[in-house]
Amino acid sequence: MLSIFAIYYEDLQYRLKIREEQYHKLFNQSPAGMLLLDKDGTIITVNDSICQYTGYSKEELEGESMFKNLVPIEYKIRAQKSIQDILNGEDKEYIMKTYDKNNKLKYFLMKETKFIQSNFRTAILSMRIDYTDYKIKEEKIKYLSYHDNLTDLYNRTFMEEEMKRSVFVKKVVAFS
Repeated sequence: MLSIFAIYYEDLQYRLKIREEQYHKLFNQSPAGMLLLDKDGTIITVNDSICQYTGYSKEELEGESMFKNLVPIEYKIRAQKSIQDILNGEDKEYIMKTYDKNNKLKYFLMKETKFIQSNFRTAILSMRIDYTDYKIKEEKIKYLSYHDNLTDLYNRTFMEEEMKRSVFVKKVVAFS
């Protein structure tokens, strides 16, 4: 009977090892920038994609607070609250404005979730996809939708939107 349990235990250990290898391969080779954070916002590990996106090396990121290099100061309080929300089981998805190592503006589509590590410690898995090109094109389209191509002045659409907004503001003020 004991030998059956030993064989079963060895099989479970082998399966666990395979799963861990698969996890590490997915994490390290993902085109999405990925990092693991502890409950205080200290970076446990990062993949190569996050290094390419941010311009920082693994050595500059791992073991440091995410607030040092990755989170602009104006978002620090919001990020600290997000850490607590995620640790309480809430998944987060949002677009973040930040800067890389060379102070170049970047936008990331962020997805963050609670993660239990193999040592049973709770962490946060943060995944980032570079959203910069999309955001720049979106802003250009918005600009073009409110400006005349030839004169670069505001167009009729802008004026109509402003009139709607000013009427709404007047109604709100009158209602107060």
